[in-house]
Amino acid sequence: MFCAKLYEQYFLGANTTNGFCGEFTNNFNNEDGWRVYILKGGAGTGKSTLLKKAAEKLSSDGHRVTVCPCSADYNSLDAIIVQDKKLIILDGTAPHVVEPKYPGVSEIIVNLGEAFKKDGFLGNEAKIIELCKKNSTLHSFAARYMAAAGRLINNAYLGVLSALDTGKCESYSENLAKKYIAKKKNAQGKIWYRYLLSASCGKVVCLSDTLNFYQKVIPIADEFFVASSTILQRISAAALKAGYEVICCKNPFLEPCLDAVFIPELSLAFCVKNRFYKFNTDSRIIHSERFLDSEKLKNQRAKINFAKKSADMLINHATSVIYQAKQVHDEIEKYYISAMDYAKLNQISDNLLEKL
Repeated sequence: MFCAKLYEQYFLGANTTNGFCGEFTNNFNNEDGWRVYILKGGAGTGKSTLLKKAAEKLSSDGHRVTVCPCSADYNSLDAIIVQDKKLIILDGTAPHVVEPKYPGVSEIIVNLGEAFKKDGFLGNEAKIIELCKKNSTLHSFAARYMAAAGRLINNAYLGVLSALDTGKCESYSENLAKKYIAKKKNAQGKIWYRYLLSASCGKVVCLSDTLNFYQKVIPIADEFFVASSTILQRISAAALKAGYEVICCKNPFLEPCLDAVFIPELSLAFCVKNRFYKFNTDSRIIHSERFLDSEKLKNQRAKINFAKKSADMLINHATSVIYQAKQVHDEIEKYYISAMDYAKLNQISDNLLEKL
């Protein structure tokens, strides 16, 4: 059975306070030798199963594979990335539609819909359309809850920001970068943007197991993402300037803030630690309070706590609605599964796996 914990995990798309946001096309470079396989097909056509098989095959061949769960259903996959092979296989259907820029040159479309049985949907067309509309409506409701939560989180952020000693935080960040990031020679850095956190099916999901793949993890305790955002932005900029490839994880609640920075070549990670980001580490924790003026913060405390409590409630409502949408999606899948010619589907899948 496929076990996601055996792989590094990131979301390439997340349910954020700005709606669904994706970084699918920003995780490969068409002009730098990347091979891109774009999977097309409806719900239940085997895209996630194919991605899991590909991950297992490539991992068994000795490659370091990154798997990217679906933000609405974290048991399914949206993509896999194999950095050392410059290979990505991704789900290119809605809501993260991906179309080839250089068809047949760097990107290949794999159409699993070719395995539909003739007349496989006959008599069920109206029901499928009805369910798809219901699914879309539920995701729209969830997005409204998230947008309202975002305004409250931003209010709390601004309240804490007013108490931040910016100079002290920036100076600390620069010293931290000097301590951990040595300059490389003749190297050009690169940033890949992903997510470690998303509102998902019934709960907020943090892919914190990915931290286990890094030898050194520096936690930054920060409930409101204020000092941590400054530190992470400075760390990512220093690593990029030093010539490293950097994985920057966007904060889905406070874009364009960051909540984690990974430097694979150094096996080094920096990550926020709070009610959303829970993980164990032996490293000494950086406490954000050291950069805050307690007197200034005291004047904002009631407003901040109200915003935090209300935002968390709205996010919980959003995840509940996403769970309802998942149930509708499962109903849609049943129709597509019954319409599949699995002998033909397996042939399409095997052909792709052989190419890898």
